[in-house]
Amino acid sequence: MNFTTYYQLKKPLGMEKYDIEVHNANSDILDSELKRLNQKTGELEASWNIAKSHAESVHARADATKTEASEVNGSIKINGMETTVYTHPSGTNPHGTTKEDLGLGETENKSSAAIRSELTKENITAALGYTPYTPAELSDRYATKEEMIALSDLIGQANTQLESI
Repeated sequence: MNFTTYYQLKKPLGMEKYDIEVHNANSDILDSELKRLNQKTGELEASWNIAKSHAESVHARADATKTEASEVNGSIKINGMETTVYTHPSGTNPHGTTKEDLGLGETENKSSAAIRSELTKENITAALGYTPYTPAELSDRYATKEEMIALSDLIGQANTQLESI
């Protein structure tokens, strides 16, 4: 059996018997691709209609002989007249952005005050699975940098003495 180059449709060889499953599989591929193209055509038509509407709107005028900046946000001056060319959607989330859009789908929706109130010694210890040492406990448990340097010097002296024996 051979296959077409672009959609990998099955092409039975001349000596093969007709197989309805091959025909159905090819039909499903063609149906799916035609649906995709139809949707794309609809999207292009919608984009065209938006562009056409924009081109025919009040601010896309063919009589504009002079354009200048405006003091008004979202406007320009065309032939000395303020013309609004953009109006931002209103509301606290006019574009409908979600936590998922920002990669924060698993994040709890909490205020910083709520989060700070949860940063207790008990919660941190529970999250870590052990009780961290306090600075005082660390100084009792571990040598300081100066103590380590002194110890290194003592080891060096001991090595020198061993080499001379």
